[in-house]
Amino acid sequence: MTRRIYIASTGAGAGAAQRIWETPGCSAYFAGATFPYGPEQLTDFIGYTPTKSVCPEVAIDMAMRAYYTAYRGLDEDVIGIGCTAAVATNRERK
Repeated sequence: MTRRIYIASTGAGAGAAQRIWETPGCSAYFAGATFPYGPEQLTDFIGYTPTKSVCPEVAIDMAMRAYYTAYRGLDEDVIGIGCTAAVATNRERK
């Protein structure tokens, strides 16, 4: 049985896919990645407009969508990863 991983990340989580691509042989398990950074892209990906884009609930919804994106009904274990992470900023955080 093959394990397939699909990553959906926003903000500072964007580097996760690059780390996997740097690993020799990753094509055996890496199904893909998406980076819905803009508000419209995030809404399209998870299916609703969140009140906050960096929060555990959105990360879980992104992971679920990543799972279903990778799942193709084949005999594979699928892992969906969702990551919402704030990027560096010059303004004060809440």
